[in-house]
Amino acid sequence: MKLKLKYIIYLFFCFYNKGINKQIAFIKSVLCFMFLVFINITSLILFIIPNFLQSFHFSSKGYSYLFFISLFGIGYFLINKMVSEEEIKAISPNKNVRLHRWVLFFYIVLSIIFMTTALISLRHQ
Repeated sequence: MKLKLKYIIYLFFCFYNKGINKQIAFIKSVLCFMFLVFINITSLILFIIPNFLQSFHFSSKGYSYLFFISLFGIGYFLINKMVSEEEIKAISPNKNVRLHRWVLFFYIVLSIIFMTTALISLRHQ
């Protein structure tokens, strides 16, 4: 599992490790991975428990932003402890990296479609 996690972050890292983003490529890679996981988990929860979002009514938008930023912060801390930037840089590319980038791209597109479908189905209930 940890090896797959490293490889997915490595694919994002290869994309961001060019040009102006070179300084923060690892941070962006981890955040993109976390956002992808967040989209997938939220989509699954919305399909399984349609009233899930209604349980997150905070007294103000500031509290809801603070809650989700805290979730992202904890996730970033955990992933950063599991995978270091040196480990990602040490991964040697294999001959299938280009194919894996395309698979990741289509997975991201399908995840966004899945999330949109979940939100639309929630709206029609």
